[in-house]
Amino acid sequence: MDAERKLACFALWGIYLAQVERVVTRAFSRCWMATAVALTALMNQPANAGVGAQPPLPEQGDFTDLYAGVQELYDGNLFRLAPGLTPSDAIDPNASRSDIETTGSVGADIQRVYDRQTVLLDLHLDENRFERNTSLNNTSGYGKLLVNWEVGPYFTGTAGANYSHALTSYGEALYLGRDLVTVQDYLVTGRYQLGPHWSVYGGVDDSRVAHSAPAAQSSDFRTENGDAGVEYAFDATDTVSAEYHYDEGQFNSGEVFTYGSLTFSPNFHDDILLLVGKHSFSDKTQLVAQVGYQKRFYPATSIGSFAGDVWRVTFNWTPTEKTQVAIAAWHELHAYLVAQSNYFVSEGGSITPTWFATEKLSFAALVSYESQKYIPESQSYVVAAGGPLKANITVERANINYSPRDFLQLSLSYIHTIRSSDALSFRYGDDLATFSVLYKTR
Repeated sequence: MDAERKLACFALWGIYLAQVERVVTRAFSRCWMATAVALTALMNQPANAGVGAQPPLPEQGDFTDLYAGVQELYDGNLFRLAPGLTPSDAIDPNASRSDIETTGSVGADIQRVYDRQTVLLDLHLDENRFERNTSLNNTSGYGKLLVNWEVGPYFTGTAGANYSHALTSYGEALYLGRDLVTVQDYLVTGRYQLGPHWSVYGGVDDSRVAHSAPAAQSSDFRTENGDAGVEYAFDATDTVSAEYHYDEGQFNSGEVFTYGSLTFSPNFHDDILLLVGKHSFSDKTQLVAQVGYQKRFYPATSIGSFAGDVWRVTFNWTPTEKTQVAIAAWHELHAYLVAQSNYFVSEGGSITPTWFATEKLSFAALVSYESQKYIPESQSYVVAAGGPLKANITVERANINYSPRDFLQLSLSYIHTIRSSDALSFRYGDDLATFSVLYKTR
């Protein structure tokens, strides 16, 4: 691969492993929202995020919660290398394929309630040290400021800012060196209740991604997006809504890549129309479904556009007081955070059972399968022998959480990931295990 082609790949492939789903399920009832938050934190926390406390709820009133923790992480394929490759083939002779990372974490969750307004501040700092790949040692962290506001009895919303600074994840990276990714996000949402059944809502979001490694800075990226919707509530648990989403993305480098007679500018625009429905069959079962149409195009480019249907179905079931099961299936357009130009159609499903054995001990698992079919027009940048790139990803995860005391939390997790593909260099397998201890003051 020549230098020009490598530069194009760096611009169009994500360094930070975080799938961006263009649309999200809205309007869970309060108990299901709490479940979703807990499962998200449990099952999707980045491996290098350290340990932190659970997010607070407004009903808890004013408080300041300080916490500290340590996490030991073993990663069997840190750089997500294909079988047969060693780190010396892609990085440097001193790199190790597997490694143990030790992370020390400190943080604070602060909440203040002013009449009907709630202010949340979350601060978190990690010190990360690798046993073998010491050149990756780093200090990371994140901060979140969120205001839940109310104006009168019918107008509510949020306003906030998020900041994170962390080592890249290597699942989709072509650049495998030390690269710290900074993400800044600013958002405002609002909801107005028109009457006992009708409401309108919307929001805007501005996100920016920057890389510390010069070789990856062509992937520095900004996206401005927003949404608007109208909802009809049959009752407290059954609703139907229509939504419009837009997304405007721009790479800071402003580069245009040329291959033969084709030119490609990665800046893009997304439009999505969705119909979202939520129905509770009983107090133990809930179905959330969304279906719509998405169109993506590149204003400065004649290739790479997409138009087609998208959908997602989620089924939540609480068979007993101590068990929960979440089942999901989807057909959506996905991309990695800073690689929006090399997007793919994602089809898959997942099942997430949780068992609260006691008030102090819980078990959770996740099994998911995803088929990724990359858009043929984008294959100037990602080409597999014999045709467009395809990949299948299987993830199996298990978690155990134990709190012997109110102020002490112990967690153990294991993740097994397999990515198969028609491109040999795109395949990898990985085993990741973590053990963490968290002490909190409240």
